[in-house]
Amino acid sequence: MSDKGQGEAGSAAWLDTSAPDFGLRVGLYACIALATIGLILAVASNSLAVGLTALIAAVDIIRAALVVTAHRRSRPTQADLPQQSNSKYESLAAVLTALPLAVIILLALIGALLSLFDHAALIAHPWPRLGYAGLFFASMRYLARRQTMAAQLFQRDELLRDAARRRTLALTGLILLLSSLIGMIPAVADHYLLARAIDVVSALTIAVTAFASPLGQMRRSLAELLDQRLPEDVQLDIISVIGANITRICEFKSIHTRRSGNELFMELDVILPFDCTLEQAFTIEQHIQGELTAKYPNALVRMYAEPCQRDCIHNGRRHCPIKAMRDD
Repeated sequence: MSDKGQGEAGSAAWLDTSAPDFGLRVGLYACIALATIGLILAVASNSLAVGLTALIAAVDIIRAALVVTAHRRSRPTQADLPQQSNSKYESLAAVLTALPLAVIILLALIGALLSLFDHAALIAHPWPRLGYAGLFFASMRYLARRQTMAAQLFQRDELLRDAARRRTLALTGLILLLSSLIGMIPAVADHYLLARAIDVVSALTIAVTAFASPLGQMRRSLAELLDQRLPEDVQLDIISVIGANITRICEFKSIHTRRSGNELFMELDVILPFDCTLEQAFTIEQHIQGELTAKYPNALVRMYAEPCQRDCIHNGRRHCPIKAMRDD
């Protein structure tokens, strides 16, 4: 395919409204637009609440971009099971967005203190703030509803988590909208100090609201980003599968397990008969792997086999129970 054809195919894929990740991409573009408009309006209106809302949208660009990447790198498990995304990207997105949001709260506190000494008017005409707040709320609310329906349709967990984040952003937009409506009265009446106080309180509320959910998710994501040993009940399940296949192997040596993000890694060290062919070893591995992935679809199973020490040979005769059962 030519470069032009590949470019057209790529553009068509990005504009495909029926694709599972279409809402993710729209959310990314929406955050870019809302962050740009909001930052310009914040400078023009001298509004701390608008500025913080725009910064929150700007931070969400990072999360949205990584979630889109996670979706595109997702891999199917079994035909009858929902596809699972590469949660490393989502965990990384949670950490990378929670840290800037913590900085935003700090900026909100500093801005609130500085506002006590700032007697400048918020804006001569509050309608741009109202329009921006309404646009922010409506767009995030629409995306939240769309992603919820998409998650149910495509059975994708990352779409459901994106919908939850959009609902949080919609709530921040609603807070900005209500504070703009309330603050419009003292602003029009030239009560600048009261209008400034309303703007500061709404800014602090927006900062706390936007940070509360990512904080808990960041703690879970840090645990996922760090490799962990699988719990004992999972290891017991692995041993039970090995026990069910004990007639296929000479000896079971050890298990090495870990969890990394959404993936479960299982490495099995076994001993097979010294004359076991590569095909036979592969068949045994596939059988054990199939039983484990049936229980844990996100498991990556590897079996490392070593040949036996020929301890079953006595007086020139072989007494291998595995071979006997295999021949039968």
